[in-house]
Amino acid sequence: MEVGRLRSLGFAREVTAGTLVTPPTEFVRFIPPDSFYPKITPLVAKGIGVLPDVNIKQTPGPATLDGMKMKIEVEAENIGHILDALFGLDTPAEVASFVVTAHTVFTVTLNTNDWIDFTEDSDPIVHAQIAAGTYTVNELCAAIKLAMEAVNGSSTYSVTFSTTTKKFTITKSTGVFVINWATGTNTLISAHTLIGYAATDTSSAITHVSTSAVTFAAANDAIPFTEDAGSEVTAYLTAGTYKMGADSSVTGSLCKLIKDQMESANGTSKTYTVTYSTSTKKLTLTTNTGVFVLRWTTGVNANISAMSLLGFSANSASAIAATSDSTTSVPPFSHTYVRQAVTQLPTYSFWLDKKPAYFEIAGCMLGKADIELKAKELVTMDTEWSGLAFDDAGTTQSPTYSSVRPFAFHQATVTVDGSPVLGYDNLKISINNMVKADHAISGSQYPAKIYSEGMDVELSADLFFEDVTQYAKFIAGTTASFVITITSGDDISSAASGQKYSLVLNMPEVVYKQANLPTPTGVLKCTFAGHVMYDTSTSKTINAILTNGVPTTYSA
Repeated sequence: MEVGRLRSLGFAREVTAGTLVTPPTEFVRFIPPDSFYPKITPLVAKGIGVLPDVNIKQTPGPATLDGMKMKIEVEAENIGHILDALFGLDTPAEVASFVVTAHTVFTVTLNTNDWIDFTEDSDPIVHAQIAAGTYTVNELCAAIKLAMEAVNGSSTYSVTFSTTTKKFTITKSTGVFVINWATGTNTLISAHTLIGYAATDTSSAITHVSTSAVTFAAANDAIPFTEDAGSEVTAYLTAGTYKMGADSSVTGSLCKLIKDQMESANGTSKTYTVTYSTSTKKLTLTTNTGVFVLRWTTGVNANISAMSLLGFSANSASAIAATSDSTTSVPPFSHTYVRQAVTQLPTYSFWLDKKPAYFEIAGCMLGKADIELKAKELVTMDTEWSGLAFDDAGTTQSPTYSSVRPFAFHQATVTVDGSPVLGYDNLKISINNMVKADHAISGSQYPAKIYSEGMDVELSADLFFEDVTQYAKFIAGTTASFVITITSGDDISSAASGQKYSLVLNMPEVVYKQANLPTPTGVLKCTFAGHVMYDTSTSKTINAILTNGVPTTYSA
C-alpha cells in the first residue's frame, strides 16, 4: 500500500517531440490525487471460422497517453517551464533594478558663501577664499584645505566629513587656530552656513567640528579613476533605476551609462567597452588603449562611489581591463509568454514518481490548464497532458526543489477595465490548447504526431454582489479587460531588496456569457462565466508575465 503524498515530477524540454531528454532539468512537487491513464486498445481478428465465437484472436493495438492530470502549487520558479508549455514562447527581458543615487551638491558662489577668515596661533587674521563652483562633499573638503593652506604660510590642514554625523572637521597639523566666523572681514559672505558652523568665532584649538549637521544624502554615483598614470578624474552616473544590460551597446542600460560618463569625464580620446555576465554577476570594463585604475577606496569621491553597486570591493589593478572582484545583486527578469500561432507547441519529457523508480513519458504536450485563485488558499494550476511514448521500467532520480514559497490568494489583485475590484473570492482561468495525439504507420503502437488545434480561454469567478457594474456589462453584452497580478511576499533570491517575485495574467477582452444571480439567505454572490476573446489591438487573447531571477529563456 502506498500512502498519498505530495508527489514529484521531473521534466525537461525536448528538442524533438517524442525524443526523451535525460536527465530531468527540473523537479516540481504535484498534489494528489493525480491521474495517469495509458490505454492500449486491442485489435481483434474477426475472421469467420468453425466456432460460433467471433472474437478469437487479438493483438495489442493503438496505445494512447491521455488524461495525465497533475495539480501544482504555483511558485515563481517552478511555473516557468509550465507556462512555456502552455503558451509556446517565453521572451525574457531584464527588469530595471540597479539604483543610482545622486550625490549631494555643494555650491560655492563668488562673494556669497566662499570666505573663511581665520587666525593661527597669535598671527594676524588671514582670509581664505574657496574657488566658486559645484562640489561633492569630498571635493569641497579638498577645496577648503587648498584655500586655507594658500594663505596661511607653512601650516597644513586636513578637512574631513563624517557621513554619520554629517559634520565637517577641520584640523591643523600643529598648533592652534580660530575660525573668525563673527569677527572676520568677510562675516556676511562666509562659508559658515555651507559647512555647518554657527556664526560665532570658534575657540582656539587644533580641531574644529561643525556645530550642526549639513544636508547630505548617501550616494553611489561616482566612478573615480586614473588613466595611464595621469591625474584622477571622476565620472558621475546620472541618478535613476537601470537595467544592467549585456553590454554598453544596449541603449538605456547601466553598462551604456558607465561607458558614456567615463568617456565624457576623461578628456581624452580613450574609449571604453562595458560588459556584464548574468552567470557570474560580474562587470568588465575595457579600454581601447593604455591602462586605467578604478580608485574605489582611495579616490577623492570614494565615499560616494558606485563600487558596491558594480560589484567591486577594492581598487582595480592598473590594466587595460577591470572585472568586478565581487558580484552585483541579481537583476530580476520578466518572462513574457504569448500564445504562438503554431500547431507544434513545446513538448517535454516527464519522469513521474509512481514507484521506487520514476517511469518516463516522452513527447508530453500541455492540453489544458486551470489557474485557480481561491480565498484562503494557495494559487494552483491544474494541468492535463497528452504524450507520445511511455516506458514503465523507469529510472531512479534524486530530486531537488525550488525553495521559493508558492503564491497565495492574499498576494493577488484583480483589475477590471483599469480599476481594482475587491469582491472576488474565487476566480479561475481555463486554457484549452486542444491537443491531439494521432497515430500513423510509423513502426510504433504509440502516437506519431502530437499537435495543438488552437487555444480557447474561459474565465469564471464568484463576485460579492455589492454593485451592478459587472452585471450591467453582462446584460449589455459589452466586454471587459481583466488583469490579475500576484506579487510574492518574498524578495527574489540575491536580488536587490524589494525586488519581488510576481506573476501577471492579462486578458484584454472578456465577454460575459453567463451571470448567475441566485437569491439565497445571506450574502449575494454572482457567478460569472466569460469567454476570453482575441484582442486585435494587442494581438493576443491572454498573456502571462513571470518575474524572477532566471536570466535565460525557458523556451530553450
